[in-house]
Amino acid sequence: MKKSFFLLIVILTIALSNQAQDMKPGSGDKSIELQFAPLSGSPVGINGLQFRMFSGTSAYRANLFIGMTSEGKVHYDDNSTDSLKLEDTESSFTFGLTPGIEFHMAGTDRLSPYCGVVVDFGMKTSTSKTQTKSKKIDTMTETGKDGWLRIGLNAPCGFDWYFTKHAYLGAELGFGFAMTSKSTIKRSTDAEGAVAPRDEEQGSTLNFGPNVNGQLRLGWIF
Repeated sequence: MKKSFFLLIVILTIALSNQAQDMKPGSGDKSIELQFAPLSGSPVGINGLQFRMFSGTSAYRANLFIGMTSEGKVHYDDNSTDSLKLEDTESSFTFGLTPGIEFHMAGTDRLSPYCGVVVDFGMKTSTSKTQTKSKKIDTMTETGKDGWLRIGLNAPCGFDWYFTKHAYLGAELGFGFAMTSKSTIKRSTDAEGAVAPRDEEQGSTLNFGPNVNGQLRLGWIF
């Protein structure tokens, strides 16, 4: 908490020490952003790579997120007398891409308000394997339990406040919709003589309304 408060004081001190001048970016400038929550236990975070390229009073933006997880858990069959080692595994892959455009208004030398349009696309796949012992090691495979596909459209409005020539803080809210279709759960087993497991539909959800980024945006120009 003390470190976060100190960091906020440093930013404000830098801002007040700069002479009054137009600090906003020009055409061809680019920026990268982090998430900034100065009073939290982890003040700096990242939710994908947020990139912008400025062109006149507009800015093209895109957020890219790629994530992979893989986990294995070794266990033993309590009903077996040969202490056979079994292994359960889980893996997932997440991808998100959010391109859009911002239209910046005049504001002030340090403040750059904007509104824009953003397209949202995201997906996640998941696979899990569970092993049991009968006459041999049998593996149950399940795909799609935590999987989904999301598409959406959002109209964000926000501002950038340049506390120095190449760095800014910002905030943003928006209004839009997102439709998320959950993956069909597909199951299979290699157990001899086993009845084929049934697949399971998970349905979909539709969200429509206002949304807000609960953290500040900390960015720098290059």
